Amino acid sequence: MKVTVVPPDDAANIVRYDVFLPSLGDYAACEIEAGNGPLECEVGGLLASRMFTVRVHSCMEKAPFYSEGVEGKGWTKPNGKLSLSCS
Repeated sequence: MKVTVVPPDDAANIVRYDVFLPSLGDYAACEIEAGNGPLECEVGGLLASRMFTVRVHSCMEKAPFYSEGVEGKGWTKPNGKLSLSCS
């Protein structure tokens, strides 16, 4: 499943975005470094044609804390891809 993050207007202190699939546990399924090209990652190993809830948190530069999560739902291939907008 491809996850794409649209950064907020003021993303100056964000160093990365951590992508979670709550149904799979409390670990980050992938990390996206801010400012390095497209903000996307591929989450592999998922069953095809299933809907998953995806939660993205931004990680701030100065302190090790996350923003409030932004959630979206998306289907694994062949049904489509997921795009989230973090604000």
